[in-house]
Amino acid sequence: MAKDNKPAAAAAGTGGVSAATAASESARDWSKTLFLPETEFPMRAGLPELEPKLLKRWDEMGLYERLRETAKGRPKFVLHD
Repeated sequence: MAKDNKPAAAAAGTGGVSAATAASESARDWSKTLFLPETEFPMRAGLPELEPKLLKRWDEMGLYERLRETAKGRPKFVLHD
C-alpha cells in the first residue's frame, strides 16, 4: 500500500481548509459584503397592522369565492416540492 501524502485537513474531507479557518469564516459578518441601497423609508411595511385589514377586505369582497369561481373547469395544478 502506498502512503497517502495529503495534509490532515484534506484527508478529513474539508477540502484543505483547516478547522480554525472554517471557524473564522463562519463568524464573518457577511452583511459587509453585500451592496444594499440606503433608503429613507423603513424596511418593514407594517405587516402586523396591515395584514388584518387586508384579510378583512378580502373577506368582505368574497375574494376567495371569486377566485374559485374563475378557476372552475381548469385542470388542477399541484406544486410538488
